[in-house]
Amino acid sequence: MRFPGVPRTSIDVRHPSFDTFSTAPGSPRSKEGYDSLQEDNLQLYIFLALAVLAWGLVGVLEKTIINDVKPWAFVFWRWVGLGICLLLLMASSGKMREVVAAPAWKTIVIAMVTGIVSWLIAQFFFFKALEMEQVSLVVSFTATFPLVTVVVACWVLREPLTWTKLVGTALIVGGCMLLSFDVGKK
Repeated sequence: MRFPGVPRTSIDVRHPSFDTFSTAPGSPRSKEGYDSLQEDNLQLYIFLALAVLAWGLVGVLEKTIINDVKPWAFVFWRWVGLGICLLLLMASSGKMREVVAAPAWKTIVIAMVTGIVSWLIAQFFFFKALEMEQVSLVVSFTATFPLVTVVVACWVLREPLTWTKLVGTALIVGGCMLLSFDVGKK
């Protein structure tokens, strides 16, 4: 697009990521820096995909036995299994010292509270809901927790509320509303 009185070379509508690579070695805009960034992004998406796959499978496995065990017993045995695995992993990897050389008390308390809220309280209510409804619906509804995270992060942590966060959160709520039409259709 050409504006009257403005030289053609002064208008650059390209996104910075489309610029040519810098020739300075080690520059974040160099070919090596770009490749490293791409490699980090690939690793990030692999980790995210594996987490989603694991969480997706867990919901189905839990639904297969939820009628055979009470929610509190399920949470208890989950914690026992998790505790055994953590102890074995820490002992075999040499990470036990990192746990024994504990951080500040505030950090320990917040870590314990998040464990109680996410693994005890949330899991209990999740299993109660799983007893009553289809696993696909229960897991989808519980996956709307980013709505709470966005609101609390903006309020407590003073994170900026961007259009991306608003639209993403609206899509989550919209998807939940759409799924609510299936409630009770076991």
